[in-house]
Amino acid sequence: AGELSRPAGKKHQKHRKAAGELSRPAGKKHQKHRKAAGELSRPVVLLPLAVDIPCTSHTVLVVDNSGSMRERDITDCPDLNRSQAVYHCLAENFIPDQLRKGCGEADVCTLIQFDNDARVVFSRVPFGKELQAYVRSLGKVSRPRNHGNYVPAFELAESVVLKERNQPHTALAIVILSDGKPSDAPGKGPGTISDKHCALLQELTQNLECRLGVLPGRFHLSCLGFGNAPGEFAALRAMAAGLSEGVGKFQQIQLDLASISSAFSSVTESLTETRESVVPQGKQRDLKDVTRETNTTRSSWCQGEFNLYTEVWATVPGGEFERLDRRLAVRKASCGEGGERFVYRALFLAPDSNKVLAAKIVKESKFVMKSNAENAEFHSKCRTVHSIAGKLATTFNSLTKGEEPCSDIRFVEGTVLQCSQEPHGPRKWFFLEELLEGDYLKWNNNNGYVRADWSPSKPAKQFGLVKRHEDADVPQAFSHWSFRWSRGRMLVCDLQGVFRNSEFVLTDPVIHSTKKGQYGRTDRGQKGIDNFFLTHTCNALCQALGLKDTEQQDAKHSSSSLGCPGESTSSIRTSLVSVEPLPHCAQRMGERAIAKQQLQSARKHGTMELQHNDRRMYEHKGVVYITDPSGRKGVTAYKRVGRRLSVLGASPYAWAVVVSPHTGFSCLLYTSPSPRDS
Repeated sequence: AGELSRPAGKKHQKHRKAAGELSRPAGKKHQKHRKAAGELSRPVVLLPLAVDIPCTSHTVLVVDNSGSMRERDITDCPDLNRSQAVYHCLAENFIPDQLRKGCGEADVCTLIQFDNDARVVFSRVPFGKELQAYVRSLGKVSRPRNHGNYVPAFELAESVVLKERNQPHTALAIVILSDGKPSDAPGKGPGTISDKHCALLQELTQNLECRLGVLPGRFHLSCLGFGNAPGEFAALRAMAAGLSEGVGKFQQIQLDLASISSAFSSVTESLTETRESVVPQGKQRDLKDVTRETNTTRSSWCQGEFNLYTEVWATVPGGEFERLDRRLAVRKASCGEGGERFVYRALFLAPDSNKVLAAKIVKESKFVMKSNAENAEFHSKCRTVHSIAGKLATTFNSLTKGEEPCSDIRFVEGTVLQCSQEPHGPRKWFFLEELLEGDYLKWNNNNGYVRADWSPSKPAKQFGLVKRHEDADVPQAFSHWSFRWSRGRMLVCDLQGVFRNSEFVLTDPVIHSTKKGQYGRTDRGQKGIDNFFLTHTCNALCQALGLKDTEQQDAKHSSSSLGCPGESTSSIRTSLVSVEPLPHCAQRMGERAIAKQQLQSARKHGTMELQHNDRRMYEHKGVVYITDPSGRKGVTAYKRVGRRLSVLGASPYAWAVVVSPHTGFSCLLYTSPSPRDS
């Protein structure tokens, strides 16, 4: 393994000298060449101390240090070799970008260099000015040499990442940068050396993702190919492609500082999104500690594997909770998780627990909720997102009907549950959905991913003026259409579920809005909308619906000319917003002293919500403006006459105090599980 010192015989010295293992003579002439090549040690800044406490994020940088990194072919800076250019951009771009994104002492970095072997240069060092200075100095003392073996480097990075496996608050990322193909010895068997390398490294990345199965959404792999020869990076491409959608990403970098800096900026965005999926908006939240299902988990009812809830309340139209005459059994082990919730298999049982009535799926927040009010707000947002997506799907399906209509889209309905294992005991909150049977797929996500390798096992269908289109076009067209329908205010994506009987049955949608976070922590705001259009290409169904590739630019132009939501502009620009009150709306405006300009402000600056009848409700500064589904005709308008001051109790027994700003009178509201007793 090269750990024991070799004999220093003359013959052996000759071979070791040829291999560059023996120190070279320090003659003045030789020193001059070595100094020019950057091989002589220069003063190195002291490395800041590593931290051993749990961290918010851990980024592992794996940098190629093989002999080819000595090449001086950086087009915009020929004085630097490839290795020096990489460390220069790490110090001057990557680390400052991380600091601007809010990284601090709780965000740590590890650096691994690899040639024939791999070694840790520093481990778990916080992002900061000291780390920046140290990385800057590495470019002056790095000595690229020998071959570049990927396997020991990745295995070392894997060991570093797996140490954080049991830290639920830690976002994990590996960034691999190399300028060529791997030099590892290929395995035996048929196939080219390149194919064997790809298969081996892809298997390594897949195994790592499997071992990190408890942390989906909190791990990201970035593979950066440094050079102008695409064929050199088949292995890096395979490593990224072998992971789940959105987890792995490959980029090829040109041999110039600008391209390297741009690539590191892209990596920074990916790492930031990974961190935000664990710690939203820079705030640490307590993650629940749950058990995950194994392959040996039984699917039948077995009391030892389930938590049995004998009292179950479910929401009914109107938002009240109603007692159900059945029991709920929820498996103790989670079968999956998303960005916000854990997923469990569940069964509805008869009151005596002797008969299974239905198989369901329930979901709960991944984070510890401190009160029933916080639970209610979280599940209410989930229900709102499902409701909006479902209404949009119904409208979309009505538009795509023809002589031979395309496949429909349907979002599963969700119900909020409160459950107790004993009378008057503590209650647990769940979000109930139907169990989706079949191949579970994701057609796009909330970060720009689009599935391009799927097609149903049936022929394409006719639609409108377009001769043929594929069912694979439907999810992407729906996301695009949702942006058009809302006039650029929102976009529905993260479409996932099953395809059966010419219908997409979907669950867990995400809505990106112009007001980031309005629809939960997965609402990435304008950035999420931008990411969709970066990867979206209009298909035949988009064209049939009149959608176009410039939709986003048109919306931005409209926003810039009429004012973006929440932006303070002059009354002249506000007056350009079109409102058309119907006679009833005009009558109410007169009765309630609401001016037209207030409606224009509500349209321009206010928050928009969908009502049960597909009408739109805009609200701004106490003025509520309700329009028809198109958003053009005003149905009615009114002012909020009260405001909620406080909640005095917990659901299902909720108390609230409302005070009227006009009279000063206060009203005490009380609700119970039964609407009759409210």
